[in-house]
Amino acid sequence: MNLLFLCDYYYPYIGGAEVVNKKIAEYFSRTSNVTVVTKSFKGRKETWENLNGVKIYRTVNVPRLMHSVAAYLCARDIARHADIILSATYASGLAGHWLAKKYKKRSILLVHEILGEHWRYFKRAHLLYTLYERHIVTRPFSHVIAFSNYTKNKLLSYGTPEEKISTIYHGVDSATFYPRPVNRSLRKKIAGDAPFVYLYFGRPGGSKGLPYLIEAVPEVLRAIPGSKLVLILSRETKAEYRRARRLIDAVNTEGSIIVLDPVPLETLPEHINIADTVIIPSLSEGFGFSAVESCMMGKNIVCTDTGSLPEVTYGRLVRVPKADSAALAEGIIRMFRGECTVVPEKKFTWEDALKKYEEVMQTLCCPKS
Repeated sequence: MNLLFLCDYYYPYIGGAEVVNKKIAEYFSRTSNVTVVTKSFKGRKETWENLNGVKIYRTVNVPRLMHSVAAYLCARDIARHADIILSATYASGLAGHWLAKKYKKRSILLVHEILGEHWRYFKRAHLLYTLYERHIVTRPFSHVIAFSNYTKNKLLSYGTPEEKISTIYHGVDSATFYPRPVNRSLRKKIAGDAPFVYLYFGRPGGSKGLPYLIEAVPEVLRAIPGSKLVLILSRETKAEYRRARRLIDAVNTEGSIIVLDPVPLETLPEHINIADTVIIPSLSEGFGFSAVESCMMGKNIVCTDTGSLPEVTYGRLVRVPKADSAALAEGIIRMFRGECTVVPEKKFTWEDALKKYEEVMQTLCCPKS
């Protein structure tokens, strides 16, 4: 089988979507000819390369909304010989649709999330983003893969036939994320003798709801003197990072917020583990890697009750309404007091996920008569 995979970014770019892209591409490269067309980025210029059996072409770096045009132009000859064209939201989805239509190929769209009405919380031109998103996910792909039932239900509300949708949860590496003793020296180095440490890790701003967490800090500090919020923050996007830093500077009068740069994957679990509680303040989630990773480590979780989070989180939980800093502060204080709900364990493995991808591929390649 010849598989053309169009995605916004690919390894070694770091992010949850990039973990998914790499897992899928390398799994199918064992038995198929897999070519990835993706964006170049700092440290990876426009070029062909081969990584772990996957052929990768990184296009010229254009603004994200223009990437579908660049990907379409670069992938035409590859699409001609493809059996299936796989593409992902947001910036690569239209290229996948255009190429599949031009060359009459079977196509699959991976829908990481549908923000819908949530765009209004963090984008001024939210109506344009909403229309753009809806336009992508309602194109007539042969099949659509959602990463949670929340996203599947959004697709159904947009008119996608149920028989064209598969829900496939991501896997999370249990060899990396598992319960372990707290590294006390690392905790002291980062947070000193703080009686309570709560932590957020991931991207700043946007749909992740970070501003609401930062605004909750003064109330948490009043209720739990000496408490520390540790933020392991990506610097992407630069504009969102700058906005987050301005907000942090405005409320961080007592040194109660500690900002760290991203750490390598191999040391990330040790950093997560210094926290008494992990905070997931998202406005929406298509899956929620940081939430599941923290649950797998046995951490206490305070999270919003939105998107896929009620589906994927488990263990000791406090759930709060989204976009509400007062409710978030109250939830953190409740967790500090031990006032939480315990939810039974859930399993998310790549073995299960990749088998389901293979079933979808086989159904498209060998449709029943």
